[in-house]
Amino acid sequence: MSSPSTVEKYKFDRVWDYGELYTRPRQIGKPVLWTEGITLRFGGVTALDGVSVEVRRGEILGIIGPNGAGKTSLLNVITGVYKPQKGKVYFKGRDITGLRPHQRTLLGISRTFQHSELFHGMTVLENIMVRLHPWTRGSIIEKALWAFRAKRWEVEARERAEHVIDLLDLHKYRHSPIGSLPPGIQKKVDLAGALPRTRRWC
Repeated sequence: MSSPSTVEKYKFDRVWDYGELYTRPRQIGKPVLWTEGITLRFGGVTALDGVSVEVRRGEILGIIGPNGAGKTSLLNVITGVYKPQKGKVYFKGRDITGLRPHQRTLLGISRTFQHSELFHGMTVLENIMVRLHPWTRGSIIEKALWAFRAKRWEVEARERAEHVIDLLDLHKYRHSPIGSLPPGIQKKVDLAGALPRTRRWC
């Protein structure tokens, strides 16, 4: 990983607009993500039946229900893991129902899972940075030769990761191996790994 001094050495055009990173809006805004009439069936079992939800900019919402109510199924439809038999998913006015999961990730839709998927031999900072791979710059050859594009990407990824570490107050764990941390902190790191992929705090 690059040293902090490298950040000052390399100047380049950014992938993200840092002026809008993780700034909480002062009031509830327009809808950002919504579904219309989502129906999902597995054989003869109906997991979701005409479900419509709406999330506005600035809102933090939760899905509550007993086991088997369809909470995870709805999240899987939104993130593209499942394709519904009926209904649509919209993100910032765009119909994303037909997009694959990795395409939705590039739009800024991210999630965590019940069991954290982390690299236990890597540090907290490294785990967050590796989750930025979909936006990586430079070819394999450029990375192997540590060419300029590879260097400047590492700088930007570090800046992005450090911003999330500050946001979630993970400073003292920054250089700790994931395997040495308690489950609660690991879950927090898992959340931190999802945040850099969003373009702004919605």
